[in-house]
Amino acid sequence: VPMLIVLYFILISKDRKTGTFPLTIVIHKGYLILIHKQEIKSLNNLIQDLQTDQSTVLKLSISNIVYQVMASINDEFISIVDGLGDEIENLEEKLVKSAKASDVKRVYNLRKTLLFFKNFRINWRGKLWVEK
Repeated sequence: VPMLIVLYFILISKDRKTGTFPLTIVIHKGYLILIHKQEIKSLNNLIQDLQTDQSTVLKLSISNIVYQVMASINDEFISIVDGLGDEIENLEEKLVKSAKASDVKRVYNLRKTLLFFKNFRINWRGKLWVEK
C-alpha cells in the first residue's frame, strides 16, 4: 500500500510576499518520490549529497531517507523564520528613526506571518515527534 505525506513549505517571493506550497512524498515498494513545484534548496543539497555517496544510500532504509528529507526541510524552515524575525528587527530600527506608513504595515504583516509559521511549526512538530 503506497504511503502519501504532504508537507507545506514556506515560499518568499521576489517582492517579499510569503506563502506556502506543498511537497508531496510518496513511498511505495521501496521507492521514494518527491513532488514539488518550487525549488527547495535544502532538498536539492540533500539529494546531491545522497547521489555523491551512493554506498551510504544503499545502507539507508526508506524511513531514514524520509527522516533526512524532513529534517532538512525543518532546518530550512527555521532559517526562513529566523530571517523573517531579522527583517522585523531591521524595520523596527528604521521605524524608531523615521516612521513611514509602508514600514509600519510591513512590520505588521511580517509579525502576523511569523506568528502563523511559528504556530504551524509547533503544531506540526507536536503531531510528528514527541519532544523530551
